[in-house]
Amino acid sequence: MLEPADPSVRAPDGTAAGVAIAVAAVASIFVLTHHPTSGHHQVSGLIADMMRSAAVDRLVHGTMIVLVGALLYGLTVFSLRRGLRDEPVLAALIAYALGVIALIGAALVDGFVIPLIAAAYAADPAQSPAQAVALFRLCFAAIQAATDLGLVAQSVAIVLWSVGLVRSAGAARIVGILGVAALYPPIALGMHGTVSAHLLVGIVAAQAAWYLGVTVLLLRRDL
Repeated sequence: MLEPADPSVRAPDGTAAGVAIAVAAVASIFVLTHHPTSGHHQVSGLIADMMRSAAVDRLVHGTMIVLVGALLYGLTVFSLRRGLRDEPVLAALIAYALGVIALIGAALVDGFVIPLIAAAYAADPAQSPAQAVALFRLCFAAIQAATDLGLVAQSVAIVLWSVGLVRSAGAARIVGILGVAALYPPIALGMHGTVSAHLLVGIVAAQAAWYLGVTVLLLRRDL
């Protein structure tokens, strides 16, 4: 019987992936703190706010799509170096990819679909405000559901990756233990029910600590 090849032989060395993870992790926190918000509850005021912040909305959410893509790239390389023959590693990568898809969906609706709807209603004020309210509520519900799924899927992935790291020695074990912080999003979502802007920043910051730990492992080739 042939012996399985070393799964890390053809994997990238991890330097570029480590840099991508670190930059994306830190940049995500910065970008989220600049997420536009509206204090209006009336449809007319809400639409006016959306029109004023449309360019910033597109920039923020477009940047977040790029950043989650960069994280997926870096963690794919991390998974290759850990070995995709390890079932928890493979399961983690799949879960993380599902989370990225969900978060991209939320970002597209929040940053691009909603401003387009606002622009359509701003161009024709004679349209029924009730229709605008219904569309916005549908979009907000979709954003909430997709964001919840994305954060939970990413948390599951980090825990699965950390299971193998805890069994390792040295810095890898420390990063694995740090991965337990990935349980924070499901617990927080269970307690709060919805993801506020402040809660989202807290969750991303907790995950960023683990991402930076993975960056150290990749740059040190400690895998």
